[in-house]
Formats: sequence, C-alpha cells, structure tokens
Amino acid sequence: QGIALDALGRLDEAETKLKEAHRLTPRNIHVLFHFGKFLAYRRGKCAEAIPFFQASLEGAGGRYPAADYRTGECYAKLKKYPEALARIRHALDLEPGSAFGWFTLGTTQLEAGDLAGGEQSLKRHIEIAPASVQGWYNLGVLRMRRMDFGPAREALQRTVDLDSKSEQAWFNLTFVAEKLGDAALAKQAGKQLLILNPGNAEYRRRAGELEK
Repeated sequence: QGIALDALGRLDEAETKLKEAHRLTPRNIHVLFHFGKFLAYRRGKCAEAIPFFQASLEGAGGRYPAADYRTGECYAKLKKYPEALARIRHALDLEPGSAFGWFTLGTTQLEAGDLAGGEQSLKRHIEIAPASVQGWYNLGVLRMRRMDFGPAREALQRTVDLDSKSEQAWFNLTFVAEKLGDAALAKQAGKQLLILNPGNAEYRRRAGELEK
C-alpha cells in the first residue's frame, strides 16, 4: 500500500503505511529499502535514508545492489564522494553488467571531478545500453568540462538523434559548435531551441547571438 500510494503521489498516506510496515517488520530488507527510498527521493532526507539502506544491506548479507546504489546516490547528494563511490563499486562487483550501475558510477565520478574515470564508466554504460539518452548527454557534458569539444559534439549529437526534444542537449550543442567554428550546427541548434520552447528568453538571446 505504501508503494502504491507513493506512485499515486499521496505522500503523507504513503509515509504512514511505510512507517506501519516498518513497525510490523522492522528487519524486513524490502521494507527497509523502500522506506529509505521514500525518505531520500520523496522527502529529500538522504541523511535519514542511509541507515535504512544500510540496514537492508546488512539483512541481505551485503548482497542487495539496489540498496548499494541508493546509498551511493545519497552519499553523493551529501557530497561524500569516497563513500558514494565505494557503495556503487560494491554493487557493480555483484552485477558487473549493470547498465544502471555503470551510469551511476560515471555520473558520480563526474560530480566528484574524476573526469577520466567518469568517461570510462559512461562509455561502459553506453556499450551496454547504446540508446541511453542520459548516458550520451552526460558523456557530452563531461567532455565539455574537459574542453574536448570534438568528442563532446559527437556525444551531444547522438543525444539529440535519440531524443530530438532534449533542450539541454541542443543548448549545449550551441556552445560546442561555436567553439569548433561550426556555424551551421550552432545556428541549427539555436533554431531548434526556439522551436521546442519559443517562450524561453534565454533561448531567444542565445539564438540571436548565434545569428549575429
């Protein structure tokens, strides 16, 4: 009931049901996991959620990758990157072919400033899930941070090929194309932004700059 109410957006009722489930079965690993997930992603209380994820891991003998990933994401939100990376890598040791795991690792490495490691992890993610829009996009952002604009253009172009409505990818393409001197692509990206969101003042400003 708690999970269903959460899915319906009835969060106060969901929390009441999840608390009752935890009261009735305080060591049930799935109750612990879903209560932690609710606290982290619905209430924004990562510091409170981590003990629930850790308890679910302990109850599963350390073999609960989903709890590891969520613990890692919570640590990352708290800027505790060594702890975050340790939990995500532990999960990947258990399921090395997980596209989600490699994406989570690469994204966390990107946030932590490990651009070389992040690129390798995101590339591994894309090998497993070549149609991952967010994977290609994050790879493009990472390459932009490295000022590696040619490969960044490739990743962002792949993003919009997969999802032509990705405003942020088109927006970043305007800068990458401009850096590379590709005026045609820069203006195309600017025009596409206005098609997707004609009321956005920042897009109008950017498209006007590119036309000049």
